[in-house]
Amino acid sequence: MWPPPAGVWAGSDDAQGYARAVSDQPESQGAAEPAGELSGPPGATEGASPSSPLQAAQRAFEVGDFAQVRVLTRSLLTHQDPEVARAALALRRRTSIDPVQVGVLVFCLLLFAYVVWTYVLS
Repeated sequence: MWPPPAGVWAGSDDAQGYARAVSDQPESQGAAEPAGELSGPPGATEGASPSSPLQAAQRAFEVGDFAQVRVLTRSLLTHQDPEVARAALALRRRTSIDPVQVGVLVFCLLLFAYVVWTYVLS
């Protein structure tokens, strides 16, 4: 178990969400999340029941379980409520691969291969 967050970062929303996520106290002992503390655009979960898959995906995103976010939002992309579908799409985009990062990675690998070829193998 990680120690609880300390210092300047301890008061941030991320630190509080992390502390709740790694807490080993049952919800009945005070580890429960306060109602309405979901990240994302305002109104993203309007009309959703408290235990909806969209809120579960929001909680998984807050904790950093992006694979679970992709699994939960897959079925919500075709939801009959357009607000829920838009919120699921926004979550899915936030967890997708950034094409700029892929380009930088490819460039770095090519540069590394060039340096190895030029200075090590020649």
